[in-house]
Amino acid sequence: MEKNTILNITIFLCGLSRVFYALFGVVLLFFFVHLQVNPAFYDDFYWVESPKENTVKNIIHSKIKSADEINWKEDIEVYPISSITTFSLYYTFFQLLAILTFFYLATFEFQRVVESVKD
Repeated sequence: MEKNTILNITIFLCGLSRVFYALFGVVLLFFFVHLQVNPAFYDDFYWVESPKENTVKNIIHSKIKSADEINWKEDIEVYPISSITTFSLYYTFFQLLAILTFFYLATFEFQRVVESVKD
C-alpha cells in the first residue's frame, strides 16, 4: 500500500493521545500524593454537587473561609476537598488510574493495527 496521509495522521494522533494519557496519569499521581502530604492546601477547594439530574459536578476554588458563606441560588451540596477520607481517595485514584491505563492500552493496540495496515 502506498503512503496514506490519513493513516499517518491517525498514527500521529494515537501517539499524541498516549502521551496525553501518560501525562495525565503523572498529574493525577502528583495531586494524589500532594493531597495526602498537605491536605490543608485544599481547604478552599470545594466539590459542588447539584441534586438535579443531568448536571455537571464541579470542583471550585474559592477565597471564602467556609462552605457556609457561599450564597447559592439553588439547592446544592458543597463538600471540602480536604475532607475526603483516605479510603475514598485511594479508591478514586486507582479507579481513574485503571481507566487511564485501559485507554492507553486500547489506543496502543489501535495504533498497532493501523501501522500493520499501513505496511
